[in-house]
Formats: sequence, C-alpha cells, structure tokens
Amino acid sequence: MSLIFNFFLYAFFSAQGCLTVDGAVASLQENNVIQPALFFLDGQPFVKLDRKAIALDEPSCFADLIDFLLKCYYVFGVEYPYPLRLVYGLLETVMGIPVSIGKSTLLSDFIRAIKLR
Repeated sequence: MSLIFNFFLYAFFSAQGCLTVDGAVASLQENNVIQPALFFLDGQPFVKLDRKAIALDEPSCFADLIDFLLKCYYVFGVEYPYPLRLVYGLLETVMGIPVSIGKSTLLSDFIRAIKLR
C-alpha cells in the first residue's frame, strides 16, 4: 500500500470492525503506518504516537486536527516521511506555518499555480 494511500485511509476504522482504541492502534502498528498518524474511531479523532493514541477533544474543524498532527511532528522532533514531505509542506502552507521541508521547486510551482501565495 502506498504511503499517500496510508495517509488518507485512517478514517475508516469504525467500518472495519476495530471496536477499541487499542485494536485500532494495533492495526495501524501491524500495517506499518507512518506516525504520528491521525485516525478516527466511531467519529472520535485520535493521533497515534508509538503504541499510544491521544484522543482529540471536540475539534472545531478538520484544520484543527491537521494543526495538532503537524505540532506532534514538531514537538517530538520527527521528520515527515520522505514520500509525504510535499503533502506536509502543502499542509504547512495552507495552515500558514513556515514550510519546514526545505526548498522544493515542485511545491513552489504547485502553490503558485493554485494561488495560495
């Protein structure tokens, strides 16, 4: 399974029968999901760190979840997975965070094309 697909697949645990947080974390661990990772279980958002899950209390919007996820990478000093660095760089740009992935012509061209800057 590609990393990009992994990045966007986390929302489907309630449909797959992982009825507990520990079951969801174990499933993510078994599937070598890059972490920190955002996932939902029965509508409740969580961030997976190592073999633990942090419940996120009532975020006002999806942007709050992405913001928390990006902060986890920063606080714990974890680098973005190489294949996803442009996705995270785009998320940083959208969230108004200084881009930390270094210079990327591809990302700069994309941001200019969609007129984010």
